[in-house]
Amino acid sequence: MADVERTIVGFHQDVEGNWVADLDCGHRQHLYHRPPFQLRSWVLTEQGRSSRLGSALSCRLCDRAELPDRVRLLRTSPVWDRSSMPEGLGRRHRLPAGTWGLLTVIEGELEVRLWTTPPTSQVLPAGASLVLAPLVDHRVEGTRSARFVLDFLSVEPPIGDEVESDPEDLGGDPACWAQLVCPGCGAMLPGMHRSGCEEGG
Repeated sequence: MADVERTIVGFHQDVEGNWVADLDCGHRQHLYHRPPFQLRSWVLTEQGRSSRLGSALSCRLCDRAELPDRVRLLRTSPVWDRSSMPEGLGRRHRLPAGTWGLLTVIEGELEVRLWTTPPTSQVLPAGASLVLAPLVDHRVEGTRSARFVLDFLSVEPPIGDEVESDPEDLGGDPACWAQLVCPGCGAMLPGMHRSGCEEGG
């Protein structure tokens, strides 16, 4: 399986003085210069590191769908089933950069298709959870008996800046924007409520 590529947003040193790249997904990766096997002389200078900001780096932790250590809960969705979940979840979509998802099945079975390399499909039984990485296309293919929730998690501290980003500037597909989901009926906002929803009046 090919590694997912992420963007370098910063660098820091570990306790031993080795340089570590901070990635936009929230993971960190050591970048050693150990000739003749690891040749990264650029990491030893400030100019060299600055020149690599914004460049891509393969992230095997994202490829394995491992949550970063530094995440916080943004919001938890209502309990959804096949009929109440937002229509966008049933179409190919993705979470925005810097936002992770944790999908947990409460009862029944839930099938999730992931457009990884190669594409995969997982059937989750009741009690199982699945980590959804940012910018990886996926689709929920639930059965009528499936009930599930989705936690939205943000990388901490804010990526590449000390100021919180505007959630509407994060990119990604609206189907997974936590702030655009009605807590009452699970419909996508604004102005799109399901029949009988008290939030929509």
